[in-house]
Amino acid sequence: MVIEDGFAQATNLNLSTIKGSTITGSVDGEGGSGLTEEKQNQIVFLFKLLPLLSTNAKSNIHVYKKIENVHDLMNGLRIRLIKDFTPKHEELMIEYLEKRKLDYIVEKEKGIQSFSPTDYLRTFGIWYFLKEITNDKMKEFIGINDEYDFFVDPENFDYKKFIPSWLKNYNEKLLSEIDGNKYMKNQVIEILKERINNSNDKRYLEILMNHFI
Repeated sequence: MVIEDGFAQATNLNLSTIKGSTITGSVDGEGGSGLTEEKQNQIVFLFKLLPLLSTNAKSNIHVYKKIENVHDLMNGLRIRLIKDFTPKHEELMIEYLEKRKLDYIVEKEKGIQSFSPTDYLRTFGIWYFLKEITNDKMKEFIGINDEYDFFVDPENFDYKKFIPSWLKNYNEKLLSEIDGNKYMKNQVIEILKERINNSNDKRYLEILMNHFI
């Protein structure tokens, strides 16, 4: 399976070129259980440097590094060590979403809104939309992020909350999938038409003509 996040190459978190790793080894790193705490800390540090390492070095380190949280998972995807999502990977995503939901509730009660450069809500929503993850619990987290809601439940999404500039971040495949969705297509076309009439940005016309007409 080709794991994609659906974003254009200009985005910070671009997994759309990942084709799956040919490197062998344990994704969950069962082999690392006998390491000392100091050695584990060294492996964690090196794991953060993996994008800079050779293929052989990546393989050797990954045998010992467990995928313990969603950040480990995303790092594994970035460096092409994860080819397919496992049930364990989906559990980590759900754990992350559960924490995000709790944080959202607290922030809402306090009247604050935080921003994190490592917020994966949008990415997970797109993966669910593209059927790269299939956990039905994903719908339990609707209401935290509008773009997440758009992808997880397009039938019931409030399209007044749709932001046209989202489309400029999506790659060809994702735009094609949106065009093919019966709940999204007509709504997005009307939003694009209105945006074109009120903007000098030619990118919106290009998206409309190339993907939705």
